[in-house]
Amino acid sequence: MILIKKLQKLHFYKIIKYIFYISENRLISYLWIGLGSALGGITRHWFSIFFDKLIVSSMPWGTILVNTLGCFAIGCFSYLISLDQKSLPVDFNSFLLIGFCGGFTTFSAFSMQSFNLIKNGEWLNMFGNIAISVIICLIAVFLGYFLTSVLKST
Repeated sequence: MILIKKLQKLHFYKIIKYIFYISENRLISYLWIGLGSALGGITRHWFSIFFDKLIVSSMPWGTILVNTLGCFAIGCFSYLISLDQKSLPVDFNSFLLIGFCGGFTTFSAFSMQSFNLIKNGEWLNMFGNIAISVIICLIAVFLGYFLTSVLKST
């Protein structure tokens, strides 16, 4: 509530609210999503740099590993949230799943890197990038969900 009171004093808050015709609750949700997305994007950037330095290759392993980790995390988080939705803050799901995980996973970077592989004539790496990313990330979501459900039940 303190955040709402401080935002209401700012002129831009009223302008945004008027332009988008949004309620205070929805505006606060958007702010949580934005904060989560910013933190997810920064975290993705750090992990990508780390993995790219760890594995030097024309194959975009940093992006592949970040996408896999992000898919695993969203599997874990979605399971945990599904167990205890009523006791969590209203915007927790927005912050964590939509914001943080959305900012952390990098399918736009994945698409651009696949396109760059095509431009560089690296067709095999492009197909490998697509196949590995889609298959491994889908498996990671399943494993994140399944392992978290097993760990939570013990």
